[in-house]
Amino acid sequence: MFGCGAVLWSIWRTRNDKVFNGKMLADPSNAVFLCCFWLDTWAILQKKKEKRIVELGSLRIRKTANDAFCRAFGWSPVDRRITGALLP
Repeated sequence: MFGCGAVLWSIWRTRNDKVFNGKMLADPSNAVFLCCFWLDTWAILQKKKEKRIVELGSLRIRKTANDAFCRAFGWSPVDRRITGALLP
């Protein structure tokens, strides 16, 4: 439920930016990284064990998105979004 909430909230926020502010989504990876932002933000509210699981899940999503949207396929996501702070 936690992850689904982050995904749906990110889609909703992206949609609202388009509808109400006229902002076009220039980079599709922004929606993915926005989802990770919400996961990281909401992880603070979790107990220690669950917090670590959410943080690792967020890191894996960012790494997968980076691979999917890599320069080889014509995308160039901002590298600062992927941190090594949580690497095992």
